[in-house]
Amino acid sequence: MASNNDRIINALQEKGVLKQHIYQQTQDVFRQFNKVLQGIATRTDEAMGEDSLVDVVYKSQGDFESSLRFSGDTLVFMMHTNVFTFNSEYFIHKSDYIKQDPSRAYCGMILVYNFLSDSLRYNRLSDVGYLIGRIFINKDQHFFVEGRKEFAFMYNSFSRKPIDEETLQQIAETAIVHAIDFDLYVPPIDTSKQLTVKGKLQTSGLSAIRTGKRVGFEFLREQEQE
Repeated sequence: MASNNDRIINALQEKGVLKQHIYQQTQDVFRQFNKVLQGIATRTDEAMGEDSLVDVVYKSQGDFESSLRFSGDTLVFMMHTNVFTFNSEYFIHKSDYIKQDPSRAYCGMILVYNFLSDSLRYNRLSDVGYLIGRIFINKDQHFFVEGRKEFAFMYNSFSRKPIDEETLQQIAETAIVHAIDFDLYVPPIDTSKQLTVKGKLQTSGLSAIRTGKRVGFEFLREQEQE
């Protein structure tokens, strides 16, 4: 019993403290990220001018979520409250950086989703948003990014220095450009040729029809090509 108790205490002192530290580091990065997003919204909205038909709006939705709305797109940024590591086959374990200190592989995570602004404005519960990037932050605030297109190669290994405001600015701007370039396609007709009575009664008008930038086979095929 004493031996098991010692193991529990040691585990809590080592891994438990490590995870709490990473959680706090990720929270600090997320707060900094939100300041960057707020600055982008203010500067861009001012540059567009008072007569612009496009508003750029930042909104905080608590400690773990924020959003940036511009035209028909909304980027949603979410900080996951858990700390993760990676299976032994994952590429980061091949780096000297992780081999020198395996605890560096434990990370907090910030996710970036692209939604249609109307999906959120009109509470279209059947609509979908797409994950375009995941930012992983370790105990030293070193980071790497996984994601679509530009995100797939921008920061595809652990950084040599902690994440900073300039890097967060670049990540945010890349996400915005990606969302603008990621056009809304007409979905295949088979995805919307039927509408249940329940669906119609529970929603109204086009809210009953599932909408996303890529819905159905076309999006799956695009992912395979990438």
